[in-house]
Amino acid sequence: MSTADNVPDQASGARVQSVERALALLDAIADASPRGDTAAELALACGINRATAWRLLATLEGRGLVDRDPATSRYQIGYTVARLAAAFQGGEQPPGGRAVDTARQR
Repeated sequence: MSTADNVPDQASGARVQSVERALALLDAIADASPRGDTAAELALACGINRATAWRLLATLEGRGLVDRDPATSRYQIGYTVARLAAAFQGGEQPPGGRAVDTARQR
């Protein structure tokens, strides 16, 4: 991982930084489950600016990938992630024939 922005170093020139950051936020939210973390805590965990984290989280929330508790402002994984995971069906090879190594992606 890069220390500057906490995203993988491999092929960094071929990756989109905002997507990498959004995925890092999703990982951090999953790691903080079930309690959840605030935008500031997630930004710190991912090594990104709080305003950037807030904008990315708002986008993810708008797409149903994360949910924010209005009382605590803590984020949880959203319904859309569960729907995507259900489509994968627990470790089978996804459509398109490309096997996914989730352990390597962390």
